[in-house]
Amino acid sequence: MVTGDFAYEDDLSAFVAVVRAHRAVAVAFNSPGGNVSKAMELGRLIRSEGFVTIQSRGSECASACALAFLGGLQRFAQPGSIGVHRSSFSDTRSMSVDDAVSHIQRLTADIMAYISEMGADPALLQLALQYASGDMRYLSLSEMAQFRVTTDSSSSADLAERPAVAEQLPATPPLASPLCRRAGAS
Repeated sequence: MVTGDFAYEDDLSAFVAVVRAHRAVAVAFNSPGGNVSKAMELGRLIRSEGFVTIQSRGSECASACALAFLGGLQRFAQPGSIGVHRSSFSDTRSMSVDDAVSHIQRLTADIMAYISEMGADPALLQLALQYASGDMRYLSLSEMAQFRVTTDSSSSADLAERPAVAEQLPATPPLASPLCRRAGAS
């Protein structure tokens, strides 16, 4: 279980050590998002390790977390469990307009390339851009299938009818990855 906000300084080697030590096969999230680049880095790591990603409505996976979720070789999610919106800057005071525009264009291109690399539909970004950073758009089951956020809509539909995702996993305690800081931690 990856918890907390994604931060630029998160150490992905700690995540690798935890999942390998516990021989994890699946990754779930409880994250409101955070740094987009770090989330995509984790998604690529999840993909390279061959993990499945699973998301239930009982835990949050919104904003940048949705990008990390896409890293799963197979992806299963309940309707309403994945939230998207447009990215924002945490501090723009020291940034010129030209620098801000350049950064936004570069980040948009990186996100589109990443979404394609993970086998999802880059049109997902078009949907996300319709919602301000202070708002969140949670995806329906049909939207997850349409944008290829999940890899098998029938399995995700079955997941929606089950009481909890955790019941599908081996009876091992969830991993609280040191990758992400807990909300409120410094």
